[in-house]
Amino acid sequence: MRLSLDRSSSSANTLGVAGDNPEHQFHLHSATTLPANLQLNWTTRYVHDVPFSHADRYLTADLRLAWKPDDHLEIALSGHNLLDARHREFDPELIDSKPTEIQRSFHLTLYRHF
Repeated sequence: MRLSLDRSSSSANTLGVAGDNPEHQFHLHSATTLPANLQLNWTTRYVHDVPFSHADRYLTADLRLAWKPDDHLEIALSGHNLLDARHREFDPELIDSKPTEIQRSFHLTLYRHF
């Protein structure tokens, strides 16, 4: 059986979406325990262009530093999407919704375990 896709078609079927994945992508993650009850976690991701979703390639990094002074308390500072102010991950054509853009963000969290 042979299938072919007519790119000029305006049909909203999902045949064109099935192969719409990035050609290249990678994900690196590191979790390190440091002295003084500190933990450092970082993640780096690269995603190549996704044509159908109109998402350009991007490289991003996340970082988390946590301090756990005892077994019941943890304070953490996290930064997400640190390499750009924002990047697009998804721009749907088949459904009526807004493009998904991930913005740089920072979070301070306090965990109290009972």
